[in-house]
Amino acid sequence: MKSDIDMGYVRTVMQKMKQELKLATHWQNRMSEHLGQGVPSLTGQQVGQIKSLYFKAGMISRKMIDFTFDNWNSYTAYVMEATGIPTCPNVPHIGYLLTHREEAMALMVEMKIVPMDEVELALEVAQNIDWPHYNHN
Repeated sequence: MKSDIDMGYVRTVMQKMKQELKLATHWQNRMSEHLGQGVPSLTGQQVGQIKSLYFKAGMISRKMIDFTFDNWNSYTAYVMEATGIPTCPNVPHIGYLLTHREEAMALMVEMKIVPMDEVELALEVAQNIDWPHYNHN
């Protein structure tokens, strides 16, 4: 009897999950480097935030993580000025990056880390991928 499972879809889902896991591992490695010590495992909430960042920023997510770790003080100063919020985390925080990803992208373009067309393409692709098994709103 033939299975009703679409193996192409399963492979696509598995590849997407591997990318998210790589991004979470990358965040952990960058945090460990930043603090100069090992860090606890990510919480379920943090993993969800990384997954959400990947869904919302797509192929630029890893560059954005690297940029914010490398430029945390400049990035947070930019966010505070742009939003009027007078405080920020002292160390990189995935929830803060997720909330203020637009500011990260704008500053990356302003600092010529990435061209605007690369940001626009990443956002367009991320917005047009349909992953019905994920809740990525």
